Amino acid sequence: MSNERIDLTQFEGITEWEVEKRPDGGYAIKTGRDNFSLEEAETLAKLPNLIAELKRCYEELDNLPTRWQMSEIHNY
Repeated sequence: MSNERIDLTQFEGITEWEVEKRPDGGYAIKTGRDNFSLEEAETLAKLPNLIAELKRCYEELDNLPTRWQMSEIHNY
């Protein structure tokens, strides 16, 4: 991933999502916004990148030294 931050404002207004069964037997995701707009489709299409970035951040956090390790490094 790049060092650029993901613009999270594009996800504002989406609260808890719901999966709704449609009359034709398929499913739809209700986001509280207009599900049929191009903007909403483009926002949802960005979710894999958002998840990949979150995973990368978790890995960075997991690799940070613990307080104990820092005290050993700096002889506290």
